[in-house]
Amino acid sequence: MRAEELHTAHHKAGHFVAYRHIRFSDPDFQAGIVSPSAATGQGQTLPLHGTEFRRRQATAEQSAEVASAPPVFSDLDVEEVKNHVVYLYAGAAAELRFDGSREEEVRATAGRDDEKARELLEDIRRPELEAELRAAAADIVRERWSEVRHLATELLRYKSLGGEEAELVCREAAAAEALAAYRAVHRRRRR
Repeated sequence: MRAEELHTAHHKAGHFVAYRHIRFSDPDFQAGIVSPSAATGQGQTLPLHGTEFRRRQATAEQSAEVASAPPVFSDLDVEEVKNHVVYLYAGAAAELRFDGSREEEVRATAGRDDEKARELLEDIRRPELEAELRAAAADIVRERWSEVRHLATELLRYKSLGGEEAELVCREAAAAEALAAYRAVHRRRRR
């Protein structure tokens, strides 16, 4: 197994776990090392409304016109945009937690996520939130690290998981962690 696959699996798992934490479950949202765009010509979409949604849904002919239009701030829900940015930052946060020695490489490969996050924060005129939202992404990854690790392992094995399957993998990891914590507490009480 190549190191690149390990890092990619953790990156993708970080995105999914953050998405799950923020939005709970979505059976149409997939997790995979192999980009969905490779198979279908389309990438992942997240339920974001307003200008970003219109940019994403534009046809080739409309894209230049829609992309150049000024953002319609009333159409953008600030909390929804903040959640989306946390999702974008969570991939790099997971990859860095997995291997903190590769920070420069991780930052370079997370460039598209960072660029999209910057655009969104500019759309809502809140670029000062970057550090806060990066920290929020790192917190989600830290708090749900067992889910990220477990999902990354499954992604390495199967390359792509549907949303329901990825959700079950995360639940299994969370349940195993909760059971271990329960047993640790109750075993100490019995002594």
